[in-house]
Amino acid sequence: PKQLQVQLTLQIGRDMLTKVPLLAPEAHNDQFVMALTVALVPQIIPPFTVLFKKGDKGDSMAFVTSGSVAVVPTTFITTHDEEDIYFLLKTGSFFGEIALILGVPRTATIASLRRYANLLVLNEDIFRQIAADFPTAVKRMRLEAECRLTALNQGPEALNRERARRLLEAIGLSRMRFAFHQWLKFRNIKRSEER
Repeated sequence: PKQLQVQLTLQIGRDMLTKVPLLAPEAHNDQFVMALTVALVPQIIPPFTVLFKKGDKGDSMAFVTSGSVAVVPTTFITTHDEEDIYFLLKTGSFFGEIALILGVPRTATIASLRRYANLLVLNEDIFRQIAADFPTAVKRMRLEAECRLTALNQGPEALNRERARRLLEAIGLSRMRFAFHQWLKFRNIKRSEER
């Protein structure tokens, strides 16, 4: 029974991690999966509940397991006008990672809509503990959070430039080697198209 419980926890954790691009690269690491899965706290969010407002201190991130929440303007708090929704976060989505990982204020206001939403929440204290135990995983998460923050501040076109620059930095390739690898990919694509 204990071994079955461990296997079930790992499978549930892996299933969740593979749906979250920020965490998917760590889905193969059993220790990371187990640490994260048992640390997540389930929460049921009633309809039209503001989870946090833009500018609030960020002390957690959350994963949507059912239902949905949305990025909304602060006026939504009083109007509940769903026409004003900026972005819908459905099952498998996550939010709050930028503030938690980078230690900056919340970048958006998040609220539930007409139906209940189920979340799994990762609190700051547990995140710091996981960060200490799995620095490589958190470095990757930090990189993605920084890219998302850049996109928010400078627009989506800056995201690709910033990701490419940080990727070069993270994996230590020189610009010339990176260009060579891109050329090889392009050549291989062209050859496969010619066949």
